[in-house]
Amino acid sequence: RIISRKMFAEIPPRVEYELTELGKDLLPHIRNLIDWAKKNMQKIEENRKLNNW
Repeated sequence: RIISRKMFAEIPPRVEYELTELGKDLLPHIRNLIDWAKKNMQKIEENRKLNNW
C-alpha cells in the first residue's frame, strides 16, 4: 500500500491518512514528474490544442 487509512470511532467520524514507507519512497519520483510538467507546460498545452482531446 502507498497510503494507510486509520478510522476512529468518534462522532463526528474521523479518518486519518498517512503515507506508508512505500509511499514515502515514491515521493521523489512524483516531485520529479511535477518538475518535468512545470518545465514543459507550454509544450504540453500546445499539444493539447493540436490534439483537441
